[in-house]
Amino acid sequence: MINKKAQLGEQMTFFAFLFLLIIIGLGIVAGVYIFFGSGYDFRSVDADLLNYKIRNCISNNLLDDNFKNNFYEICKIDLKVIEDKNYIIRILADEKEFFDFGDELQCELSAKNINYPKCTSVNFNSNGKNIFILTGSNQQSRGANA
Repeated sequence: MINKKAQLGEQMTFFAFLFLLIIIGLGIVAGVYIFFGSGYDFRSVDADLLNYKIRNCISNNLLDDNFKNNFYEICKIDLKVIEDKNYIIRILADEKEFFDFGDELQCELSAKNINYPKCTSVNFNSNGKNIFILTGSNQQSRGANA
């Protein structure tokens, strides 16, 4: 004689097991997508931080030939990072070009093409001079599409 008691309970555990497999599988897929998914676009924040750093450096120093020749050392900016063509820096003092690195035309074109650098500009007065600073960043994070 076959004992058929409690067979329904054993059959119901299959659905619980299948549910747990689906949850674990979705967790693995979500984790892989989050880890290898698209990166973040920090270009505008990067340009803002560079602009802030240069603005503070200019506020604490006199704009003269020594500052112009030793800009990277005085402002503590890594020359190799800037020269990798990921950044744009333009400084005007009283409408005269004081420092220029990079192609600022790309800043104007960034509204039409998302692959161009994101730029930040600021006007302020320091030591009786009207200073204009334009900074741009095209350094993208891993996998960033924008």
